[in-house]
Amino acid sequence: MPTANQKHIVEDVPFTEWENPYIDANVREADRVETELAFRLADRYISIQEATEGYDYTIYDMDYRELDGGVYDNPDITIRQALDEIVTDLKEPAHRSSLEGSIRTDDELIPIDYDGLIEKAEQAAKEHLEERIRTEVPEAAESKVIADFKARTEELFNPVNGQTQEDIEMSVYAYLQSKIDEYGMDIELVDMAVTGSRCRGLEEPVSDLDVAVEYRGGENEDTLFNAFNEDGFTIGGVKVDINPITEGKTGTLGEYLPGVEAYLEEKRATLQEKAAEQAQEEKQTVVTLTVAECGEFHNFGEYHEGIADVPEAIAIFNRIPPERMNGIPSIGINIHTEGTESYEDTQMDIVSGRVADLEILDYVPDITDNPKAVEVIAELIDKLPDIEVRGSLEKWQAAFLAAEIDQLSYNYDTVQYNQTVEDREAQIANITEDIRNGNTGYLNDFLNALISDSIREGMTDIIGKGTELDDSEGVQTARKAKELLDKLAEYKPLSLSASSWCVTSFL
Repeated sequence: MPTANQKHIVEDVPFTEWENPYIDANVREADRVETELAFRLADRYISIQEATEGYDYTIYDMDYRELDGGVYDNPDITIRQALDEIVTDLKEPAHRSSLEGSIRTDDELIPIDYDGLIEKAEQAAKEHLEERIRTEVPEAAESKVIADFKARTEELFNPVNGQTQEDIEMSVYAYLQSKIDEYGMDIELVDMAVTGSRCRGLEEPVSDLDVAVEYRGGENEDTLFNAFNEDGFTIGGVKVDINPITEGKTGTLGEYLPGVEAYLEEKRATLQEKAAEQAQEEKQTVVTLTVAECGEFHNFGEYHEGIADVPEAIAIFNRIPPERMNGIPSIGINIHTEGTESYEDTQMDIVSGRVADLEILDYVPDITDNPKAVEVIAELIDKLPDIEVRGSLEKWQAAFLAAEIDQLSYNYDTVQYNQTVEDREAQIANITEDIRNGNTGYLNDFLNALISDSIREGMTDIIGKGTELDDSEGVQTARKAKELLDKLAEYKPLSLSASSWCVTSFL
């Protein structure tokens, strides 16, 4: 029987077979207070200990190398309950990855010595660090990597609320020092760099500001990540994501940044490819009109093409003598995409004799997807009041107007838009339906409010920054909102508020 001064915690022995000389036989099992535990589960080791925020845990491989870890931030449960949650997640078949190794659902936890596991893990980390030191990039070369990366950032970085890359580093440094002092952490900040899409000017309006921070000390990277990001720190209204890295795990800043650069170059290439595809899709289209003496066969009799405007087309149409027997005269529309051959154009007769058949447009999306084409057709119908019109342009006009209102809302406050609109296509579809049903009261209110707010912003720019009237972004937004308000009135007469009328002369 071992004495009271000996440890008798044997690795890989089931808990029920333990003899623990430190526990008085008279102390009931329920009275024990567990603050740290260690187990083997298949080919993984798990340590867990009580922490201020809950329970700090780490998962190791069979060589005692750290694979993952973090803080289970629920101090209201016991350490055993927290462990059960971690183990359940590791056994979940739907989330299999290299982290779980060979763990299976029916594997059992085997208790091991906590101190012994930590000691071996520290030794493994030390050996790993020594290995890295033997193969690491020379310090001078690392310094050049960091300097070159930051120089490139300085060239491409778009200031955040006027703050440069250097300003942001200073702000983040001051914030992190306050967190270090708050928690009494024994770490040293080595260097930091702005990373992510913003460091290469690839950001979107809602992109976070990513900062990688190299440190020295015994704190776990995951633990520091949680501590540094718990307050939702922001700079100029932009959320800052702080990624702490250390030489012993992720690597030094000089080792980390080349990987960031490679990722960003890949992202830039992807964005450029998408932009090229979008530019191809958005090639300029030219909408003209045609007039044919014979609508059925354009090569019979007169045929006029490339007509620039509706009045000219109607004038040519009316000059065709009615006694000619070559067929029924027509007015058509032609859509040409710049950079393509003329035989690829979309051409369709809209008016044939004294009838305009708009129902057929349901089957010609090249026309109905083109706002200019629909506008020309609407003008043609308006200027031929004596013809019979079958069908309506209303649904396409409503869709174009809905898309314009949605785009104005997005441009005015992109951040707020993205926070409130989950599906943009559904949003536009809903607005379209409301316009068609005459449910435009809320759109009227939105546009009137936008006009008032935009004019105030425009006047601020004019007075405070000396901006010219026409250059003021606020005034331009107000003009666009007024234009859309007028278009809404064409679908259902709107009682324009006093505020909308008072800005008419100003706009």
